[in-house]
Amino acid sequence: MQTAPLSLGTFHIVGIGGIGMSGIAEVLHHAGHTVQGSDQGENANTIRLQKLGIKTVKGHDPKLLEKATVVVRSSAIKDSDPDIKLARKLGIPIMSRADMLAEIMRFKSTVCLSGTHGKTTMTSLMSTLFLKAGLDPTILNGGILFDINSNARAGTGNWMVVESDESDKTFIKIPRTIAVISNIEPEHMENYDDDFAVLKQAFVEFANGVPAYGFSIVCIDHPTVKAILPKIHKPTITYGTDPKAQCRATNIRASEKGMTFDVTFDKQKLKDVEIPLLGEHNMLNALTVVVVGLKLNLSENIIKKSLREFAGVKRRFVTTGTTDGITVIDDYAHHPTEIAAVLKAARLMTKNKIIAVVQPHKYSRLKNLFSEFSKCFEGADTLILAPVYEAGESPLKGYDSNTLADAAKTHFKGEIHVLSSEKDLPALVKKLAHKGDLITCMGAGTISEWAYALPEQLKSMG
Repeated sequence: MQTAPLSLGTFHIVGIGGIGMSGIAEVLHHAGHTVQGSDQGENANTIRLQKLGIKTVKGHDPKLLEKATVVVRSSAIKDSDPDIKLARKLGIPIMSRADMLAEIMRFKSTVCLSGTHGKTTMTSLMSTLFLKAGLDPTILNGGILFDINSNARAGTGNWMVVESDESDKTFIKIPRTIAVISNIEPEHMENYDDDFAVLKQAFVEFANGVPAYGFSIVCIDHPTVKAILPKIHKPTITYGTDPKAQCRATNIRASEKGMTFDVTFDKQKLKDVEIPLLGEHNMLNALTVVVVGLKLNLSENIIKKSLREFAGVKRRFVTTGTTDGITVIDDYAHHPTEIAAVLKAARLMTKNKIIAVVQPHKYSRLKNLFSEFSKCFEGADTLILAPVYEAGESPLKGYDSNTLADAAKTHFKGEIHVLSSEKDLPALVKKLAHKGDLITCMGAGTISEWAYALPEQLKSMG
């Protein structure tokens, strides 16, 4: 990829094992820069970076930091972090993740994909379009795209596809040629003054931040997105199933293998568009690909091929294994809307029992969305609640898996089980599940590891 003509020295990335920071590290590395970093632990991301030749350390290494010309931090890294304190003492410039990302994007035309839910899948679908079209894109995604076995790619083409995370309000800083908004719901409200109006205004700024030659793509099936439309003053294309959508899906058909639909946009009609993904939410994600593909004058064949041959993304409705006819699914869903969408999609896969295994993520999220959580499990037949994944938070009285189970009983008519620990899951699933049943493991914490271990655990139990 194109980069600055000057040597910028060594970038030291604090929290380099995070999904976003690891992607930035990989792109900088492939652009010819010297990159190193630190993280509290080793994970798949740090191992991948090490294989590329990027030096990573666990914890704090003053001698390594002293080599840095610039330190890059995410919003999750506190001022009390040893690397940040030492960088300030040594007078090393410190950049935020958003500012670094903006610098990387400066040399590209960009497609920036945003929304409370579905950003990673949408970004992955869009990335696949650019890859299949031979446009050699640079990619920064929030998940591991199976086609490239990474969340990042440094291309030599003019385009960059970026997942734009609204969680810390920094998404309005990044340069965008095409801005996509799929949905808006109250999430990460602590960064928006606990005011939904402030969050909505940030998305308005995101859309209005495109240049005169750019445009926004927004989903008018979502009521909040539709409501902000009058405030968007830059060129905008709407999509959805709504009869007023400029890019509209019709003749929608679902099967256990995915979705098939027709698309009408700008006097063009694409018939029998296929995606190997379940659920109407994924069909809506695919419409953004159709819009961008047609606006870039890509052929109908390339657009349909990229969607049809989408290889998937890690932690998004991935089958981890099947034992005795019992299939286990791993999904990142950790918000009530996401959980409900996954269960709705799961119903397309089986007429048998769906057992939802949910690990609530963060006490603060559980508290803020407690009512919504209590109502989101109705697509399952049986519910298993794991202990809350703390993500660095302290427990909040009255908000845990037991109180959630009690609240869910008002709306959920199936069996509800509360786990005391991970080790109890295999025996409980063995007792509850039968051939043809589907186990959907959902959450943003350690439950993915459980989902991958479960098929073999069931097999070993005979």
